[in-house]
Amino acid sequence: MQPSSPVFYDFFRNNTVPQIMIMAGTGRIVQANPAACSYYGFDGSSRNLPCLTDLDTNHPIVTMAELNLAAKGIEHSIRSTHRTVLGEREVRLRTCAADFGPEIFVLATVDDITQQLTREKNVQADEERWRFALSGSGDGVWDWDITSDQPSCSPHWKEMLGYGRHEIGDDIRDWHALIYDEDRDQVTTAYEKILAGGCNRVELEYRMRHKMGDLIWVLARCTVLRWEPDGRPARIITVHSDITLHKKNEAELRSFGETLERVVVQRTEALNLELAMRMETERRLLAFQERLSALTEELCLTEEREGRRLAAWLHDDVGQNLALLKINLDRLSKSLSGGNDRFREMSTLLTATIEEIRARTILISPPVLQKLGLVPALSKLANDMGNMHGFSVHIDAPQPLPELSVSLRSTLYRIVRELLINIVKHAAASHVSLNMSCDGMQLEIRVQDNGQGFDRERHEATATANNSFGLFHVMQRINLLGGAFTIDSAPGRGCVCAIQVPALQDAPGNQDFPD
Repeated sequence: MQPSSPVFYDFFRNNTVPQIMIMAGTGRIVQANPAACSYYGFDGSSRNLPCLTDLDTNHPIVTMAELNLAAKGIEHSIRSTHRTVLGEREVRLRTCAADFGPEIFVLATVDDITQQLTREKNVQADEERWRFALSGSGDGVWDWDITSDQPSCSPHWKEMLGYGRHEIGDDIRDWHALIYDEDRDQVTTAYEKILAGGCNRVELEYRMRHKMGDLIWVLARCTVLRWEPDGRPARIITVHSDITLHKKNEAELRSFGETLERVVVQRTEALNLELAMRMETERRLLAFQERLSALTEELCLTEEREGRRLAAWLHDDVGQNLALLKINLDRLSKSLSGGNDRFREMSTLLTATIEEIRARTILISPPVLQKLGLVPALSKLANDMGNMHGFSVHIDAPQPLPELSVSLRSTLYRIVRELLINIVKHAAASHVSLNMSCDGMQLEIRVQDNGQGFDRERHEATATANNSFGLFHVMQRINLLGGAFTIDSAPGRGCVCAIQVPALQDAPGNQDFPD
C-alpha cells in the first residue's frame, strides 16, 4: 500500500490502534490518527503536534537513533516510555518507512505494553519467590512446563511417598496413578479448570498411596506461573505438603469436640434441671413470703385491735375504778381526824398511777393515729417523748401524706416509737429530728439524733450475742413491707435511721378495726 494512496489514508484514519506519522530527520509528528489523538491527548490539529522526543521520558536520543534506522527501511520495534492521558505508559513502536517524495517519514504503530510488562515482572517475581521458598520448605514440588510438556518433580516429593529417586518417573501419569481412587475425580476436575484458564490458583486436600500401602494426606497448592497469549497456562507449579499428622490431630480434635459437646449437653440438661428446681424453690419461697406478709398484716391488725381493747379496758375499767378509789379515799381522808399525811401520800401515788395508765393507754393505742392520721400521731409522739425525757424535737413532714392502709400506718407508728425509745435508752441525745417525705410511690421517714452514736459492726455483734430484738424487729417489719432500712452512725456522730417503704401497700383499710 503506497503512503500517498487514498486507501492508505482511510486505513490510517480508521485504524483503532494509535498510529503516528513522524518526520525522520527532526522526529516531529506530522500526523496522528484519531486513536493516537485520544491516547496522547492531541487536539487533532497537525500544527500543534509535538516531536516524538517530547513524548519520550526514557531515552529520547536512543529513540531518535532507532528512528533513523527505521527511515533507512529497517523494520524493527522501538521500546520507550511515553507521556499519555493515562500518565507514563510503556509502549512499543512498530515502525516502517514511508516515502513522500523529497521527505522520508516513519509510520509508527503504538502498542501499549504496560500491562504485559507488569505481568512479566510479576511472573518473574513469583518465580524468584518460589525458588526461594521451595529451596528450604521440605515440601514436594511438581514443576510442569505445559508448552514443552516437560514435567519434573523434586526428590523430596518421591521421598514423601516412600520412593527413591529412580523408583518412580517424573511423568504426570506417575503422579496421577498414586492418587487414591476416591479422590481422583476431584483432583482431575481441579486441574481441568486450571488448564482451561478458569483460575490461576487452586488448593485442595486429597489422599495418595504410599509405597508401603498406607494412605497419606497431602495439601496441593497449584499456581500458574506463566500464561500463553491466548489465556491458557504455560507453566504450573504444584507444591505437595504432607498433612497426615495434621489430619490425625484434626480428627482427634473433632472427636474431642464431639465428646465435649456431649458433656456440654449433659451439663446443660443438669443445669436446666437445677434451674427448674431452683425456680420451684423460689416459687415456694415467694408463696411463703406472701403468706408471711399476710400473716404480718394480720398480726399488725391484731396488735392494733388488742391494743385498743387493752387501752379501752385500762381506761374504762381500771382507770375508772382507780378514779373512784381516789374519790372515796379523799372523802375518807376528810372524814377522819389524823392520818392525813398518809392519806395524802396514798392519794398522790394513786394520782400518779392514773396518769401513768393514761399515758400508757395513749402509747398503746393513740387516738390521734386513728382520727387524724400518721403525721399528727408521730408529731405528738415525738413531742411527748421529748417533753418527758428532756430533748428538743424538730419535725418536717408534708401535709397530707397519701392515704395509707391501716396496717401500714400502724406499723410505721410502732417502728418510729421503737426508734425513739432506743434514743431515750442509749443515745443521750439533746435533739431529735423527724423528717417525712413522699414522692407518691415511696414514703421515707428519717429519725436523726445528735447523741453519742455507736460502732454499727460492733453493735450488731453484741446484739447477736445478747439476743437483742429491738432493731432486728424493726428491720424485719420493714422487710415484710417490701421496704429498706438503713443506719448511719459512728461514735460521737449521732445516728440517722432511714425507713423507705412503698406508699401504696394495698387498698386503705377501714378506720375502725373489727372486734
